[in-house]
Amino acid sequence: MLIIPAIDIKKSKVVRLLKGDFSKQTVYSDDPLGTALSLDSCRIKRIHIVDLDAASGGDFSNRELIKNIAAKLNCEVEVGGGIRKEEIIAEYLNSGVKYLVVGTKAYTDPAWFKSMLKQYSENIILGLDVCGKKIKIQGWQQDSGVSVRDAIFDFSAHGLRRVVYTDISRDGTMKGIDTELLSEFLKMVDNLNLKITVSGGVKDKKDINAVLGIKNPKIEGLIIGKAFYEGSISMEYLRRVNEQKNSF
Repeated sequence: MLIIPAIDIKKSKVVRLLKGDFSKQTVYSDDPLGTALSLDSCRIKRIHIVDLDAASGGDFSNRELIKNIAAKLNCEVEVGGGIRKEEIIAEYLNSGVKYLVVGTKAYTDPAWFKSMLKQYSENIILGLDVCGKKIKIQGWQQDSGVSVRDAIFDFSAHGLRRVVYTDISRDGTMKGIDTELLSEFLKMVDNLNLKITVSGGVKDKKDINAVLGIKNPKIEGLIIGKAFYEGSISMEYLRRVNEQKNSF
C-alpha cells in the first residue's frame, strides 16, 4: 500500500480545508514547490496534488505552478481539481503528470468521461468524493444526483481502473478512517477490477494500520494530508517507509 502525501493548493499556497469547507482553511506554506521537493526527497512513490481554485470555480492560475512541480519531481504526480476538458488532461500529461483525477465532469457529463477513459485509461482516476452515501461535486459544494453504485459499475464497464475514495465527512478532521463505511464500499466493488486509493481522516500511524487491517488487495494507496502537516506522521516516518519501497 502506497502512502501518498497530499498538497492542496489555493492561491499558490499549501492549505488544508476542514471537510471541504473553503471558509475553514489552514495555510501551511506559501511554497508548494518547496513542500513537494521536501516530500520527494523522502523517495515517496506518488504525490497527490489538488488545485482547489480550479475545483471550486474554474480558476486555473495554479496550473503553471503544478506543471512546474511535476516536471521537477522524481515521483509520480496525480492531479485533481477542475479536470473538465481534454486539453487540460493532455497538457498535464505532457508536463509529466502521471494521473488525472476527474470528479465533477464525470458525473455531469458521463459520455465525455467514458470517452476520456477510452483514450487515457491508464492515466484517468475517478474522484469519488462521498458524504455518507452521496457523491459531491463542484469542489464538494453540490450533490451529484448519482448513486455511488451506479457510477462505479457504469464507469467500470467502460474501462475505469482507478478510484480515489474520499470520505468528505472525515477530510481534514484527523478523526480517523471510517473503516466501516470503507468496508461497505469495498464489498460493493468486490467483483470489479479496480485499484482504490483511500482518503479522508488519517490522524496517525494507527489509521494506516487500520486500513492495512482490512486486508483488501484492491487498496492501492492511502492519502495523508493534515496528519503530515500537523506532525503526527513525520518526515522521518515517510523516509523509513519509502526505504521499504513505499509499501507494506
